[in-house]
Amino acid sequence: MIAYTINTDASYSHRYKRGAWACWIRGDDYHVRKSGMFPQKLHSSFVAELLAFEKALQEINKIVPKEYRGATILYVNTDSQFVVHTLDGTVKSKSSKNRMLIKSIQHATKDYKVIPRHVKAHTEDLSESRSWINDWCDKAAKAEMGKEIYFNGGLK
Repeated sequence: MIAYTINTDASYSHRYKRGAWACWIRGDDYHVRKSGMFPQKLHSSFVAELLAFEKALQEINKIVPKEYRGATILYVNTDSQFVVHTLDGTVKSKSSKNRMLIKSIQHATKDYKVIPRHVKAHTEDLSESRSWINDWCDKAAKAEMGKEIYFNGGLK
């Protein structure tokens, strides 16, 4: 079995309906840290969190051929219970927009063995690696929002 640990977080502005994402992915022979802005407006922080995971999954899909996905474990660390419940199949959403994205993510992960794990956000104790990496993802996503606001003319 091949295993990858995916850590994701999102930042969302209710005022501008815009969001940013960050991911930190680690495997035996693979390590990537990425962040960026979502190009489109978003209707909720839940969607931002799901799309952050989707960005990380796109990175994994680049390196894991379809025929090996059944032998690949994805440990997903996130501070979003919504993402955890989406991945473990227990999510409840009244929004049709959310349901379409949820089904898309569940379909995209069906070939993998996915183990979602909730990480407590915004904690003072960063002694656990999951908390430290979540803090990095949080800061990276917020930095992307800051760059967009202060250096690229603001969120539109």
